[in-house]
Amino acid sequence: MKQFDVYAHHPYADAGNEAPSYVPAGKNKRRIQLGNLNTLMTQLTEYGYQTNPPDTTVFGVSWSKQALYMKQAYAIARANPRIDMMLWFLVKDEPKIGGWQSGLETVTGKKKPAWATFLALPRG
Repeated sequence: MKQFDVYAHHPYADAGNEAPSYVPAGKNKRRIQLGNLNTLMTQLTEYGYQTNPPDTTVFGVSWSKQALYMKQAYAIARANPRIDMMLWFLVKDEPKIGGWQSGLETVTGKKKPAWATFLALPRG
């Protein structure tokens, strides 16, 4: 592509223990995460952490950690003047366990702590 209007980068964690401030090192040092976002020359568009439950794989974090990581991630993004918008992926967990479980609410509509965190985020 010689010209385009938007580039989307999705700096999802490789494991649930990678906080938003995590900076990849070693063989993964070229991976772009929120912690080293300044190396990326464009906007960030979506981000999220899957929760356990229901995701019991390496990607699932506790509901409270999802809320904490959301707060940290949005603070990092807001502090970067090159980011105009950040979207959380998803509002509601996907019904299939193999899908994305990063919703602010469960498939049955139960709100996770990240719901309240999202509502409390500064708007502007």
